[in-house]
Amino acid sequence: MSKRHPQTYTGIEIGTASIKVVVGQFQPDGILNLCGVAEEATNGSVVKGEIVDAKKAMEQLIVAMRRAEQTGDVQIDTDAIYLAVTGGHLHSVNSIGTVVVSNADRRITQADRENAETQAWNYHFRPDQPPVNFFNRLFRVDGIREVDNPVGLVGAKLEAEVHIVYGDRNRLDTGCKLVEEAAGQPPSAQVFSPIAAGMATFFQKEAIGKGVLVLDIGAGVTEYAVLQGGGGDLCFHTGQITVGGDHLANDLSLGLHLPFSRCRELVERLAEWNGTVMMTQDGRNRLIEITLGINDRRSIYVSTVEQILEARLKELFELIRDDLRQQGVLERIGHGVTLCGGLARLPRLEDLVKNVFEMPAEIGRVQGVSGGSAEILNAPRFITPIGLLRFGKKHREERQPQRMPLWSQIKADVGKLRSALSDAMKW
Repeated sequence: MSKRHPQTYTGIEIGTASIKVVVGQFQPDGILNLCGVAEEATNGSVVKGEIVDAKKAMEQLIVAMRRAEQTGDVQIDTDAIYLAVTGGHLHSVNSIGTVVVSNADRRITQADRENAETQAWNYHFRPDQPPVNFFNRLFRVDGIREVDNPVGLVGAKLEAEVHIVYGDRNRLDTGCKLVEEAAGQPPSAQVFSPIAAGMATFFQKEAIGKGVLVLDIGAGVTEYAVLQGGGGDLCFHTGQITVGGDHLANDLSLGLHLPFSRCRELVERLAEWNGTVMMTQDGRNRLIEITLGINDRRSIYVSTVEQILEARLKELFELIRDDLRQQGVLERIGHGVTLCGGLARLPRLEDLVKNVFEMPAEIGRVQGVSGGSAEILNAPRFITPIGLLRFGKKHREERQPQRMPLWSQIKADVGKLRSALSDAMKW
């Protein structure tokens, strides 16, 4: 008997700063084994999470995919490619489906649940704004009790509330076409980036049961999702703001009258100069030396850089906090904030988040993963593409028909044959 090879999954994130490709396989115990990882700088082909130079981005994607295959000595399975989506065109909406429980004993069945979900999913979208992802938000029995799973409970009416992420068709299709041209086949599915990040950092689901805010801060976009539920399958709210690391660099460029490229380097190397994103008491006693030319050097107080960064980031986090409060989900975050993305490692970013949200904050780390270098496993910027593999596994399993065990299948086939012979004998 030939040995069955494990399914290979590929996650692709086309971000503002770089394109990341991660290839992996799952062990029987659910542990993810990373086979190949690659990253290619976009160099302007992507702005604020949206592709602006398709030809250049496709060439960069092809290079990243080939390098991922080469580093892992593995071939990408084009039937299992999953793409992260981002950008200012993405929005979300909550939809409610309602059913009346018709059983005599008023016990809610699985069919009742599915009917309520189907009604909620049938939200009317404009043709140019298709849905990307559907997530259960909550179930409500008799308009009062909120539950994770209503099946088996007694009630007269069941409501299913779902959270739907949707976006601009042309922008979504651009990413799919890019993958199709590079791989020969479109991605199997797309997923909003912070959802994938949550699946990577909460493999065991305990923290999600308490409610967690996943905050994905990239170079051009900051995205967030509030996840909750014992099974880790409930998403209460998502959002995005087109502010990221490039905006920090732009603020520094305007405030310090320096070239944008030098200010981007300031943000990237902030830790090397012992700077933080919160003003420090001795910041005016320390200087950063910036070389602009052969005989052109500038000295800048660390405190000035910190003041500019703190102001922009504080404003960003306050906007997110106010949105969560307005949507009524801030109190659902019991575990705290998990930081992902390329900017998650900015010095003292966790402290700033704690102050604004008034709750614990931590840098996200992938869980249940083997293989790959320590640099990759500890890098917040790789959390989303790694999470895409977990999303892909779940997506594939949900869409595959459940196969009967061999002996059950034989008995079923014998039963069908016996029934057919019995019917034939009647004639």
